[in-house]
Amino acid sequence: GEILWLVWDPERSAGEIAASFDLTAGTISSHLSALRDAGLLVMRREGTLRRYRADRSAMEAVLPLLGSSDDK
Repeated sequence: GEILWLVWDPERSAGEIAASFDLTAGTISSHLSALRDAGLLVMRREGTLRRYRADRSAMEAVLPLLGSSDDK
């Protein structure tokens, strides 16, 4: 859930997302892939960067399950 809150408004690169957590790049990559496969993240390539943002329309059904940003 924390990754989704992180990319709710700003689009962020995979590196920016990884820097926000005490996890390996491979672990973050796995989480990003799973969230994309679930349709909750949108990825955009910008040169060699991959930028991610939450798919807000898909998130509407999931938001009640995540709680508020204060509940992270």
